[in-house]
Amino acid sequence: MRRNGCRVGQIDFSRLDIYPKKRFDVVVIIERCHRCVGSQTCENQVVNECLPVPFFGDPTKPNLKVVTVGLNPALNEFYDNGAPINRSKRLALLADYKTDSREKLSDADVADAKARREKYFQDVSRGWHSYFEKMESVLNRVNPAWTYAMGTAVHIDIVACATKVRWSNLTGSTQDELIKNCRDHFLRAIRSLPDGTVILCDGPRAMKEIANLGLRLDMLPGHLINVREESGGDHGMRGELFCDNKKYLVRGWSSQVSRLSAVWRFDLAFWLRGTMPKASDGIEKRNPPTTKCFFCSLPKERVWLETEHSIAFLDGYPVSEGHALVIPKRHAPILHDLPANEMNDVWALVAKVRGLLKEKHNPDGFNIGVNEGEAAGQTINHAHVHIIPRRKGDVPDPKGGVRWVIPDKAKYW
Repeated sequence: MRRNGCRVGQIDFSRLDIYPKKRFDVVVIIERCHRCVGSQTCENQVVNECLPVPFFGDPTKPNLKVVTVGLNPALNEFYDNGAPINRSKRLALLADYKTDSREKLSDADVADAKARREKYFQDVSRGWHSYFEKMESVLNRVNPAWTYAMGTAVHIDIVACATKVRWSNLTGSTQDELIKNCRDHFLRAIRSLPDGTVILCDGPRAMKEIANLGLRLDMLPGHLINVREESGGDHGMRGELFCDNKKYLVRGWSSQVSRLSAVWRFDLAFWLRGTMPKASDGIEKRNPPTTKCFFCSLPKERVWLETEHSIAFLDGYPVSEGHALVIPKRHAPILHDLPANEMNDVWALVAKVRGLLKEKHNPDGFNIGVNEGEAAGQTINHAHVHIIPRRKGDVPDPKGGVRWVIPDKAKYW
């Protein structure tokens, strides 16, 4: 079996080597951590100027559904051909805070660095690293509600520091030392996850380090994800991780996503989707589609985009060019009547529609909103989200936006 020209070997997930656990008595703020800086045992590979990045996004959000686990942040998240990338398009460097030492960072500096990494995926002015583009393609195929862009997915690295060379070019002893020094940070990130989060381990080393956290990990037998050519195929693992009265589903695979072709990523997503628990049909029985609802009987030719739980189509009475609606397939008068995964699916499709409208029409802004209930102007009793492109000059004075739903109270300036 080959992935982009590379052969893939079979991984026996039942034979994970467990390192001796090392714990540090003092909790170190990750941005000020310098355990590996200048370390001879780490072969001086850590780039001190790049502040540690234990995760991309916010792993503590209650709407989080899935985390991807990788190795360490890439140096090109900070530098381009040796020169710092524009501050607004990269992660934090020491130079941003006019210091050459992590230990000298103020609380305000730490808070700024933390906010920048938590907003990594929400900042539309920055281009995502190609790794996240590939991983996002897998997540969306497993579940359309899983997306970095909407905060339902985040990424955690087992090592928080960028290194001078690629991870694969580090010696085994350097990799081991970096992981050992960062294990407490990694454990805290995992412990911060909401109950029920799905943990996806990108490659055997990520899976190995989940097993090395000292938590209870119940593993199921691994099996083939696919079989292509003569080498035996790519292998997957399933399990459950228990931590602080919380349970997480764990999935791992034997080849890193960055090395997989588009076809292989499709195979991976198909396998992952098949390992996910099936949702109960109880709510479906309580809220069946009804032919009396205009949206439930929408002609198929009106459908523009479709996901597992949602549909997007252009408004029949648009207030601007490109005015679109996103609705849940399930008949529900308001969005909050939906199960969490279906509501997240609606908002994930809203994000996709917004991006396509931005690309096609290049508007100057958007109004994105919901009319919930007759008092709020809802005329069709099926939840729907409006995505309305806006352009400069389409009204004399747009200031206040949606506040004008109640004209007498709109002005506060």
